[in-house]
Amino acid sequence: MAAHRHGIREAIMPRENEKDLPDIPDAIKQSMKLNFVDSMDEVLKIALERELVALPMPPASVEVLPSDEAVAH
Repeated sequence: MAAHRHGIREAIMPRENEKDLPDIPDAIKQSMKLNFVDSMDEVLKIALERELVALPMPPASVEVLPSDEAVAH
C-alpha cells in the first residue's frame, strides 16, 4: 500500500507474501501489477529489459597466485 501511495504501479514480491493479498484493498490490487516470485531469476526476468546471457565459466585449471607472486606482463 505504501508503494501505491508513492506512485509505484508495479511491484515484485516474494511468493510468501501472496497469502496477504486479501488484506489489500481491491482498488489497489486493480491499479497495480503485482508479480509474485520464487527466485531471483524470476525477479531479473521481470525487472530487466532483456534476457541475461550467461557468461562462459572459466576453466577449472586456472591457478590464482598470491599477490606477492603475481607475474607482471
